[in-house]
Amino acid sequence: MKYEQFKTATLVALIGLSLFFTYQLWTYQPNLQALESESGESGNYADSMIGEERLITDLIQPSSVILHKDLEGYALMNPLNSRYDQTLTTLRQYQFEHAISADPVTTSAEGIELRFPDELPLQSLLAYFDGNYDQMNTSREVNRLLIYVTEEDTVNFTFASSEKEEFMSLRTTMPASDLKNLIYATDTESELATEVVKENDSTYLLLRNDIYVPTEKQVVRIYDYRLRNDEEMPMLINQRLFNDTDVPRANQLNGEYLFTDGSRTVTHDSTISYLNYSYPYSTDSQEESNRHIVEVAQEFINVTGGWTDQYAIDQVNKKDATDQAEFRLYVNHLPVFEHRLTTTSSDQDRMKMYVTRAGTQVVSMGRPLFQLEDRYTEQEREVSSGLDAVNQMKKSSTILWEDVTDIRLGYKATMTSSKRADLTPTWFYQLDGEWEAVVRSDEELTE
Repeated sequence: MKYEQFKTATLVALIGLSLFFTYQLWTYQPNLQALESESGESGNYADSMIGEERLITDLIQPSSVILHKDLEGYALMNPLNSRYDQTLTTLRQYQFEHAISADPVTTSAEGIELRFPDELPLQSLLAYFDGNYDQMNTSREVNRLLIYVTEEDTVNFTFASSEKEEFMSLRTTMPASDLKNLIYATDTESELATEVVKENDSTYLLLRNDIYVPTEKQVVRIYDYRLRNDEEMPMLINQRLFNDTDVPRANQLNGEYLFTDGSRTVTHDSTISYLNYSYPYSTDSQEESNRHIVEVAQEFINVTGGWTDQYAIDQVNKKDATDQAEFRLYVNHLPVFEHRLTTTSSDQDRMKMYVTRAGTQVVSMGRPLFQLEDRYTEQEREVSSGLDAVNQMKKSSTILWEDVTDIRLGYKATMTSSKRADLTPTWFYQLDGEWEAVVRSDEELTE
C-alpha cells in the first residue's frame, strides 16, 4: 500500500511540475534589463519605442504610376500632386473576385500601371490592395501591376515579374467606368507629358524595360530640415538587440561606441549618427527560411524600436543563402539619397535602413540614429525635365547609357551638420543596383 501511495504522490508531483513549466513557457519574456550608462546608473527602456510598429503595406510605395490611354498614348502621374494619393486610395477600395488565366497585355491599353522599386512578395501587394486569394500561389514575387479595362468591359489586375517573366491575373469588382474616370480625369495638371527613352524589348507591356521620363520642367519644393538626435534612441535599440543578456559596456574608438557580448556586435558611429548591428556567428546555420526577407526585416525593425519618418521598400538583394531588404526614406513620395560633402571612412547611405538574413537568422542591421524634425525653411525650385537629364547622361563620358536601368527624380540630402539636412530635388539614375546623381552639381539641371 505504501508503495502505491508513493507512486501516486510522485505522479501528482510530476504533473504539478509539468503545469509549472508550461506556465513558465507561456509567460516567458526576454530579459530586457536596464542599460548601464557610463556612470553606472540604469534606465529601463523595455516599454519604450523610438518609433511605431508598421505593417508591410505601410512600407509599399510605387516608384512610378503611368496612365495608359490606349491610342492617346500615356502620361506619368505627378507624385507631388494630390491626385496621385487619391488615385492610389481609390484603386485600393475594390475587392478581388477570382483568379483568371494570365492575360498579359501585348499592345496599347486603357489602364493604370504601377511599377515598384524591386521584386516584392505577391502576398504583400495583395494585402496592399486589401485583398486576399487563398487559391493562388502567393509565394511568387512581382514588381509591376497593370489595372486595365478588358474587351468585356470588366477590370483586371495583372501582376508581373519582369525578371522571371511571370504573370498572374485577377478579376475585380471595380466597374470599368470608375477606372476610366481615373485615367481620363480632367485634372491634367497632375499629369506629366512623357517620353519613352528606352526601346521596347518585349511584346508584353509589363515586361518591357521602358524608361518613362517627363518632358516638362517641374516645380519642386526644397527643404531645410532640423534633425533630432534622441540620446535614448541608441540605448533603447541596444536593449532590444541584446534581448537575452545585459547590454555590455561601451568601448569608444575614433568616434564609435562598440558593444559586444562575444557574438553580437553593435556600433554607434557618432560621426555619421548611424547604428550597425552584426551577428556573424549565426551564419553557420545551413537551414533555409521559407519567409520572405521583406517580412522578416519589417518585423525585426518593429521589435527593435520601430519606424521613424516615412520609409518604403527600396531594394531586395539575394545572393546564395543571404538576403537583404533595404528601406529608403521618402519625402512627398520622392526617394531621398544622401550626398556627402567630404569623403569619410564610411560610405553608408544614412537615408536608408537595411536588414540582412543568412539562413533563418538576421545577421546584420543598419539604421540612422536621427529623425527629421520640423522643417524651418521651405522654398520652390524649377527642376529641368527628365528628358534633359537623359540627354545630359548621354553626353557624359563616365555613364554607360546602355546599362542604365532606371531614372527617378528624388531628393539629394546634404548633411550640413549633425542637426541639419538640406533636401534638394535632383535626378538620379540606377546602374548595377546603385543610385547616383545625374550631374555634378544642382546648377547644371536646375534654374
